[in-house]
Amino acid sequence: MNSSYDECTGTDLGNPSLGGDHRTTKCLGKLEPTLNVTVWKELRQWDLRGHTAGLFESGKQIWTFHHWGKTGWFNQDVLPMVATAPIAGEASVLQRIRFGDSGGSIATKRSYYVLTNGFSIVKYDVEAGVKDVDFDETEYTWNDNPDDYEDYLGPFRKVNVEGVTKKRWRLDGAKRIGDNIHQMYKYDRDGEIDFIEIIWLSGH
Repeated sequence: MNSSYDECTGTDLGNPSLGGDHRTTKCLGKLEPTLNVTVWKELRQWDLRGHTAGLFESGKQIWTFHHWGKTGWFNQDVLPMVATAPIAGEASVLQRIRFGDSGGSIATKRSYYVLTNGFSIVKYDVEAGVKDVDFDETEYTWNDNPDDYEDYLGPFRKVNVEGVTKKRWRLDGAKRIGDNIHQMYKYDRDGEIDFIEIIWLSGH
């Protein structure tokens, strides 16, 4: 591709303002039409608009995404998200941990929390007679067409399920104090504000 730079950046491939990812694809198709490529589903731009909780809370590995921060796509600062990696490992980022389970059967009302490390803590209250949330399904929270993401994130579940209520604390910041990482998760809705702090101990 380097030797064909002029050809790949010209107007032969389409509109001069064509995005780099689309231009690269078209260039490869033109230069090597029989080239077989491997699809790496985790490597996506994740150009999502709207509420992106479903992506980050999906439990799937998210290796990369573009347009983060105040870019007009979704306002998510990734730097605090990965704060635990130096002491808990890269696998800890967006790892899901269920805790605080009240117990009980489907015949009883029950509750539990799910931490998605670096993104949120969600408390689920499930009414008697209602099935537990299926965390093998991804909550479809964003605005874009789900068909574009179902091959990796699917199957999907609805945001609102009758008999299930949620309270979500979003990561509000993370900082190192000594050898430990302190995360602050914030709930701010309808005039109610509260916080949950999680401290990750380095073991040193």
